[in-house]
Amino acid sequence: MRFLVLDRYIARELVSPFAFGCMLFTFFLVIDRIYDLTDLVITKGVPFYLVDRSWLPAVGHDENASRKPSTNKIVVVGEQSTLT
Repeated sequence: MRFLVLDRYIARELVSPFAFGCMLFTFFLVIDRIYDLTDLVITKGVPFYLVDRSWLPAVGHDENASRKPSTNKIVVVGEQSTLT
């Protein structure tokens, strides 16, 4: 099926706002988690690599993340922090 010029124009005009809206919606969904992880690094002194290991499976970076839910949690005990 051949798209008309008007159809292509309308599609081109709608793609940009749609992509922006999707990115904004995704940002609103993850901002709470970003705040909590930033709080761990700044106030609790948790090393960044532990926070990074906890964050990446949650956003789907791990290739097996779609098969199993993320169970990584950072446990802060006194001055030491571990990734469980």
